[in-house]
Amino acid sequence: MFDPFGDYETRGYLRNVDGIKDLDELKYIEHGFFESNLETAFAYLHAVKGPIAYVHFLEVHRILFGEFYPWAGQDRDSLGVGRLVGKGQRIQFEASELCQRAVEWGLSAGNNPKTM
Repeated sequence: MFDPFGDYETRGYLRNVDGIKDLDELKYIEHGFFESNLETAFAYLHAVKGPIAYVHFLEVHRILFGEFYPWAGQDRDSLGVGRLVGKGQRIQFEASELCQRAVEWGLSAGNNPKTM
Protein backbone atom coordinates (compact mmCIF):
# COMPACT_ATOMS: atom_id res chain seq x y z
CA MET A 1 0.00 0.00 0.00
CA PHE A 2 1.34 3.42 -1.00
CA ASP A 3 1.24 5.24 2.35
CA PRO A 4 3.79 8.08 2.56
CA PHE A 5 1.93 9.69 5.48
CA GLY A 6 1.88 6.44 7.46
CA ASP A 7 -1.75 6.89 8.55
CA TYR A 8 -3.76 4.98 5.95
CA GLU A 9 -5.78 3.11 8.59
CA THR A 10 -6.98 6.26 10.34
CA ARG A 11 -7.08 8.86 7.52
CA GLY A 12 -7.63 6.84 4.34
CA TYR A 13 -5.58 6.69 1.18
CA LEU A 14 -3.29 9.73 0.99
CA ARG A 15 -5.42 11.59 3.56
CA ASN A 16 -8.25 12.23 1.12
CA VAL A 17 -11.08 14.41 2.48
CA ASP A 18 -13.50 11.48 2.66
CA GLY A 19 -11.08 8.99 4.24
CA ILE A 20 -11.64 6.57 1.35
CA LYS A 21 -9.61 3.37 1.41
CA ASP A 22 -11.10 1.48 -1.53
CA LEU A 23 -8.66 2.01 -4.40
CA ASP A 24 -11.21 1.48 -7.18
CA GLU A 25 -13.49 4.12 -5.67
CA LEU A 26 -10.52 6.41 -5.10
CA LYS A 27 -9.32 6.16 -8.71
CA TYR A 28 -12.82 6.96 -9.92
CA ILE A 29 -13.07 10.05 -7.71
CA GLU A 30 -9.53 11.22 -8.53
CA HIS A 31 -10.33 10.96 -12.23
CA GLY A 32 -13.48 13.02 -11.71
CA PHE A 33 -11.54 15.80 -9.98
CA PHE A 34 -8.89 15.69 -12.69
CA GLU A 35 -11.46 15.99 -15.48
CA SER A 36 -13.51 18.68 -13.78
CA ASN A 37 -10.47 20.86 -13.03
CA LEU A 38 -8.45 20.30 -16.20
CA GLU A 39 -9.73 23.39 -18.03
CA THR A 40 -8.90 25.57 -15.03
CA ALA A 41 -5.38 24.12 -14.95
CA PHE A 42 -4.95 24.79 -18.68
CA ALA A 43 -6.17 28.36 -18.24
CA TYR A 44 -3.72 28.87 -15.38
CA LEU A 45 -0.81 27.56 -17.46
CA HIS A 46 -1.88 29.60 -20.46
CA ALA A 47 -1.64 32.77 -18.34
CA VAL A 48 1.92 32.01 -17.19
CA LYS A 49 4.34 34.53 -18.64
CA GLY A 50 7.65 32.89 -19.51
CA PRO A 51 8.79 29.36 -18.81
CA ILE A 52 6.73 27.06 -16.60
CA ALA A 53 8.49 26.69 -13.24
CA TYR A 54 8.22 24.43 -10.22
CA VAL A 55 5.83 26.83 -8.50
CA HIS A 56 3.49 26.50 -11.50
CA PHE A 57 3.77 22.70 -11.38
CA LEU A 58 2.70 22.75 -7.72
CA GLU A 59 -0.19 25.11 -8.46
CA VAL A 60 -1.47 22.85 -11.23
CA HIS A 61 -1.39 19.93 -8.79
CA ARG A 62 -3.38 22.03 -6.30
CA ILE A 63 -5.90 23.04 -8.96
CA LEU A 64 -6.42 19.45 -10.11
CA PHE A 65 -6.58 17.69 -6.76
CA GLY A 66 -6.81 20.26 -3.93
CA GLU A 67 -10.52 19.70 -3.34
CA PHE A 68 -9.85 16.02 -2.60
CA TYR A 69 -6.35 16.06 -1.11
CA PRO A 70 -5.83 19.00 1.30
CA TRP A 71 -2.05 18.75 0.86
CA ALA A 72 -2.19 18.94 -2.96
CA GLY A 73 0.16 21.54 -4.38
CA GLN A 74 2.67 21.17 -1.57
CA ASP A 75 6.13 19.75 -2.04
CA ARG A 76 6.57 16.32 -0.41
CA ASP A 77 9.85 17.41 1.15
CA SER A 78 8.19 20.44 2.77
CA LEU A 79 5.46 18.15 4.11
CA GLY A 80 8.15 16.02 5.76
CA VAL A 81 6.59 12.72 4.73
CA GLY A 82 7.69 9.74 2.72
CA ARG A 83 11.28 10.54 1.88
CA LEU A 84 11.57 7.31 -0.11
CA VAL A 85 8.25 6.03 -1.39
CA GLY A 86 7.19 3.74 -4.17
CA LYS A 87 4.02 2.41 -5.67
CA GLY A 88 3.91 -1.31 -6.13
CA GLN A 89 7.07 -3.23 -6.79
CA ARG A 90 8.10 -1.43 -9.96
CA ILE A 91 7.65 2.27 -9.26
CA GLN A 92 10.09 4.20 -7.06
CA PHE A 93 9.45 7.92 -6.73
CA GLU A 94 12.30 10.39 -6.46
CA ALA A 95 13.62 11.03 -2.95
CA SER A 96 11.61 13.88 -1.46
CA GLU A 97 14.58 16.22 -1.18
CA LEU A 98 15.27 15.76 -4.91
CA CYS A 99 11.69 16.09 -6.22
CA GLN A 100 11.97 19.78 -7.06
CA ARG A 101 15.20 19.25 -8.96
CA ALA A 102 13.70 16.31 -10.89
CA VAL A 103 10.59 18.28 -11.87
CA GLU A 104 12.70 21.30 -12.86
CA TRP A 105 14.82 19.03 -15.07
CA GLY A 106 11.67 17.79 -16.81
CA LEU A 107 10.32 21.31 -17.15
CA SER A 108 13.60 22.51 -18.65
CA ALA A 109 13.10 20.02 -21.47
CA GLY A 110 9.40 20.81 -21.79
CA ASN A 111 10.07 24.55 -21.88
CA ASN A 112 12.56 24.17 -24.73
CA PRO A 113 10.83 24.18 -28.14
CA LYS A 114 13.85 22.50 -29.76
CA THR A 115 13.65 19.60 -27.30
CA MET A 116 9.91 19.21 -27.66
